[in-house]
Amino acid sequence: MLKDMRFTFGNIQADEDGYYWLLNGHERRDRNDTFDILEGDLKDISATHLRQMYRRLHKHLGEDCSPSDMVIHTGEIPSEFDLRDLPLLPTSDVKFSFEEGEILLVVECYLSMPGSDDESPQTDLTKLNAPPPGLDVAALIAPLLSRKRLTLVDVDAYNYSDDEWEISVEIGFNPRSRMLSDLYLDALEVKALIEASAGGVTRETVAELIRGGHVKALLGQPEGDWLEAKRQHADFDSEVGKIRLAQWVAQFANSPEGGVVVLGLATKNQGNGDVITKITPLPRESGVRKKYVQVLDTKVIPPIENLRVDLIAHGESDLVLIEVPPQNEENKPFLVHGAVVEGKAQGNFFSIVRRRNDEMASTHPANVHANLTVGRAFLRRGELPKKLSME
Repeated sequence: MLKDMRFTFGNIQADEDGYYWLLNGHERRDRNDTFDILEGDLKDISATHLRQMYRRLHKHLGEDCSPSDMVIHTGEIPSEFDLRDLPLLPTSDVKFSFEEGEILLVVECYLSMPGSDDESPQTDLTKLNAPPPGLDVAALIAPLLSRKRLTLVDVDAYNYSDDEWEISVEIGFNPRSRMLSDLYLDALEVKALIEASAGGVTRETVAELIRGGHVKALLGQPEGDWLEAKRQHADFDSEVGKIRLAQWVAQFANSPEGGVVVLGLATKNQGNGDVITKITPLPRESGVRKKYVQVLDTKVIPPIENLRVDLIAHGESDLVLIEVPPQNEENKPFLVHGAVVEGKAQGNFFSIVRRRNDEMASTHPANVHANLTVGRAFLRRGELPKKLSME
């Protein structure tokens, strides 16, 4: 049992040597190089109190004996588990650090991606001046940090080998009215976004974030050539609604890189395009996924290969994720059976739509005629162009 606890701030206590701590009554130890805790220890502990404890111990122990970084582990300690074995539990790769009187969040990410073009890659943990080529960490996480009221302090990149990297991100924050458990969850979102987006945010990484329960990491991200967000379910009670749904999906089937449609996210125009600003989860409805699949199967011609429609649980509600992989050029253009003219459905017409920046655009009749001409030429000569123009 701990005794002689000298310093107390909220739910944190520590002895005068800073070696023994109590977090919500649970004993933890600073091993003079690492202070290992469990993620459950963070509950009901304020960031202000942690900063006060770090500052008090730093002043009491002196410059050469600052408290160690607080490394957060996952899992629970079994009853027969010795506290000294806590460091053996899996780490979350998130920790709290104390620097120059302030506490920082430190997030460590381990990535496999191409490194530099140097003939002699780093073989030890060597700090580099920049992250791996193609990964701008600061730009990637800026919208998320802004939304969370966090600030980027530093990004360090380390290269183990040709394609193995460690990215260490230091994040600052105002501790006032902040709880450690909330900051920890924020750090996990930052980590998820970086690891899912190595090499840049893509259709695949966005889908991975959503399926992994990290949809909040998309707030602040812009729509673009391959991402469309919708606030509500498609309107299955009207023909116009069904045609619109088919058009949202078909535009990406006609695009070179495919795309993702997410229903349950609100957007707002920020002057240079629409940005995802809010999660608007959809009411959970029995059979709703089947409705999406049936509309797309009947309205889009030819059928989209490897089309994926998923319901992603978000609390007691759902998000709808529609992922459109890149399609074979030979199958383009994808047609939508039906068109919307002056707000009314025209079932005897067809429409061809494609993506232009962050908006859906109709195909000009001249382009339709050009594709028909190419098709007739193939039937006559038996030669198929390598790429059918959709421009």
